Amino acid sequence: MQLKLFYAIGLASLLILLNSCYYDKFNEIHPLDGYKNPCDSTADSTYTHSIRYIMSYNCTSCHNSSTASGNITLDSYEAVVEQTKNGNLMGCVQHENGYTAMPLGAKIPDCQIEKLQQWVNANYPK
Repeated sequence: MQLKLFYAIGLASLLILLNSCYYDKFNEIHPLDGYKNPCDSTADSTYTHSIRYIMSYNCTSCHNSSTASGNITLDSYEAVVEQTKNGNLMGCVQHENGYTAMPLGAKIPDCQIEKLQQWVNANYPK
């Protein structure tokens, strides 16, 4: 009887311990917290206020550090700037000839593409 009670307490403790694991990268768990509609004309055309949400919603499920589809990541400011400066990002999201249309099987709303273009024209404000 004492052995069963010991195992029961041990199992309960283990379950509590496993359920209380801590993950300190909140933005990775909740990337759209504080989301502002990027189509909102009052939203700043900055990476922090618009572009990261556009990327998170449309791109980073495939293009992130863990699963860099096509060896391209779009989950950081630096990575998005790099893909924008080399012309790949805008060519892909605008479905231009010579580029692979992204996201696959869909198109980013025109207002989000306009917000991306405003960001590029403003020289990539963070």
